[in-house]
Amino acid sequence: METLIKFSVALILLCFISEGTSENKCSPNDITVKQNQTGTKVKGTKPEFQVTLFNACPCLVANVKLTCNGFHTVENIPPNVLVVNGGECSLPKGSFIAPFSGYVFSYAWDSEYQFNVKPTGVTCV
Repeated sequence: METLIKFSVALILLCFISEGTSENKCSPNDITVKQNQTGTKVKGTKPEFQVTLFNACPCLVANVKLTCNGFHTVENIPPNVLVVNGGECSLPKGSFIAPFSGYVFSYAWDSEYQFNVKPTGVTCV
């Protein structure tokens, strides 16, 4: 029993330590954008692209924003998947990307759009 209590206390302390330091380790550079064609044609001629935002940070990240000036799609992207507002795209409020995992959405257009993570906004949760 005493061992279990010591282990639990050590685990809780480790969580507090990692919580306090993970924010310093996370930046927009920890979010990578990868795209690939799915092979599907939308509206007959537009190739579909799948976008994966990968979080290489050891914490949950929120407030991920992408540059998307001139972004177009013929495929509907629901606002609960991606919010497109002028030259900025963002994850919906309350969304996050888990550590070492990805967030995926798709769009369809004539060519691949070059999304970039904006240098502000990525927050460790």
